[in-house]
Amino acid sequence: MPSTSRDMQVFERVATLGSFTAAGESLRLTPSAVSRMISRMEDRLGVRLLTRTTRELHLTTEGETYLERAKSILQAISDAENEVSQGGSKPTGLLRVSTGPTFGRHWLMPVLPAFAEAYPGIELQLEVTDRIIDLASERVDVAIRSGPLPDSNMISRKLTEVSRVICASPDYLARNGTPSGPEDLGKHRCLLVAGTSSLSKWPFTSENGVETVQIRANVSSDSADSVRDMAVAGMGIARLARICVARHLADGTLVPVLEDVHADQSVPLSAIMLPERQRDPRVRAFIDHLVRSIGPRGQSPLANSAE
Repeated sequence: MPSTSRDMQVFERVATLGSFTAAGESLRLTPSAVSRMISRMEDRLGVRLLTRTTRELHLTTEGETYLERAKSILQAISDAENEVSQGGSKPTGLLRVSTGPTFGRHWLMPVLPAFAEAYPGIELQLEVTDRIIDLASERVDVAIRSGPLPDSNMISRKLTEVSRVICASPDYLARNGTPSGPEDLGKHRCLLVAGTSSLSKWPFTSENGVETVQIRANVSSDSADSVRDMAVAGMGIARLARICVARHLADGTLVPVLEDVHADQSVPLSAIMLPERQRDPRVRAFIDHLVRSIGPRGQSPLANSAE
């Protein structure tokens, strides 16, 4: 008897999550039921799909081959059901989205209520992280990231552009002086957003074009909002996404620094997906909503409101 889609789903969850317990929790099955289903599949196929130890599960070569085909089949089933069942109705079902913290707070969160109201049948599962993710293995439908595409096989749709500004609080500048050029930054306390090495290289215009200055951080954080709060508190000079500090620049709690020589190199903010996901009605509805809500200027609903 051939494997059913349920068997494939159970195996895919075990392989992706790495344990019978985690797979069972995601499928509302007991670990013993999951184990029995995997054993029956292996008996039916006549091969081992997994090697088991007391602590870990590992895919065999046959298991890796089966997993790749099973994922394609499960996705095809999902796409077919969505296409024929929804017709002219609104899309329904689970939508997995991964977004970075800055975009999540300043762009996404303010527009989610309208999306939830417009599409009550979509169950949104949101992961807020800056880490590099594998869309396929983690079954993420859409990832929102800034910068160039991490993989040329991905499909992207530009949402807006992210620009940055170097800034500090008036109090910090009153106590420490205002740098007159990039060479003065070494004498100041600088705050950095940790994550990628490019964030510690601040670009400036010069006679030779654009040159970068390597910044040594006195304080760093993986949270842009935390770095902003430290800058507002007078702890140093920071380079942050303009959307993150728009309200503070407007009310004067932060002021631009070295604005005349800072090379503001905007980068695209895009919705990234696997090629097979771009036709999913849930994905299309979500991205279309973001494009309409954000607009070409990328104005955040939080920019001019109290936080």
